[in-house]
Amino acid sequence: MLKCADCGSALAYSHKELKDGTSVGVYRCTKYINNGKVACSVHRIQENTLEAIVLADIRAHAQIAAEDRQRLKNKLLATLRNGQKSESVLLRKQHRDIANRQEAISDALKNLYIDKCTGKLPEAVFQSLMNDFTREQTELDNKSSELSKRLLVVGDAEDNVREWFNRIDDCLNLEKLDRDTVTGLIESIIIHEGVKTQGQRTQEIEIYYRFVGSIASKNTDEDIA
Repeated sequence: MLKCADCGSALAYSHKELKDGTSVGVYRCTKYINNGKVACSVHRIQENTLEAIVLADIRAHAQIAAEDRQRLKNKLLATLRNGQKSESVLLRKQHRDIANRQEAISDALKNLYIDKCTGKLPEAVFQSLMNDFTREQTELDNKSSELSKRLLVVGDAEDNVREWFNRIDDCLNLEKLDRDTVTGLIESIIIHEGVKTQGQRTQEIEIYYRFVGSIASKNTDEDIA
C-alpha cells in the first residue's frame, strides 16, 4: 500500500535502533534499499508518525462527513466526475482499438488458411504466422477483459461517494488503526522524500482513498537531532 513518490516502488518495513536503546519501526523505499542512492532516495518515514497522520486524516474526514456532509459530497462528486469522464473516454478508445485489431487478425487468419490450402504458403510459414497471431489474440483478449473490469470500477460517481461515506461514517470515534479499517478505506499512500530546512524535516504524504481517490495531501514535520 505504501509507494515511493519518485520511483513507484513499495516501501519496506524495518526496525531502527535509537541511541537510548529502544527501536522504532521505519519504512524505506525498496529500490533505495536494494540499489542505493543511484536508484532512488530513502523516502524514510517512521511507523508511528505515519500511523498518526493516517489516523488523523481518517478522523478529520469522518468529522467533516458528520458536520458538513453536503459540501463534502459535492466536492467529491465534482472531482470524481471530471476524472471519471476523462478515464472513461480513454478506456473506451482503447477498447475500440483492441476490437479493431482483433477483427484485423481474424481476417488475416482467414487469408492465411486460404493461402495454405491453395499452396501459396508453405506449412512451416503458415504455422509460424498462426502461432504469432494466436499469441496476439490471447494478449488482446486479456487486455480487453482488464479494460472491461476497469470500466466497471470507474462506475458511477454517486455510487462511489455513497460507498465511501458508508465506510468513513464508522471512523468518527476511531482511536487506533487496524488492518481492516485501513484496507477497507485506503487504496494507497504515496510517500515523498523528506526535505530539511533549518533543522526541520518536512515530508509530503498523499493518501488515496478507495472509491474517491486523493482528497488532500498531508505534511509531517519532524525535529532533526
